[in-house]
Amino acid sequence: MERNQRALRAAEWALDPDAWQVVRAIVILKQGLWEAGGAVGFGNRMAAAAVALDRLRRGLGGLAELWGFTVPQRPVTPTEAPVSGALRVADKVANVS
Repeated sequence: MERNQRALRAAEWALDPDAWQVVRAIVILKQGLWEAGGAVGFGNRMAAAAVALDRLRRGLGGLAELWGFTVPQRPVTPTEAPVSGALRVADKVANVS
């Protein structure tokens, strides 16, 4: 439990305060997008939801990076791409003599 609390405190210090406020409101306090966006100063429901969604995306991306869960970059060249199962089967069929 203490480890999780330390991780959340580190996240709060590392993230942009605006993004952290929305992440906390939605993930921890279980508020909706409209409530979280309204809490940061947007009265229009659609604007509040849009701002909250953007800050949530940035905040969760920051958490993923902070905690080591970043998505690897897409391969640059076809030779670096992972080979799918269908390609492996096609290669085996082509090499059968």
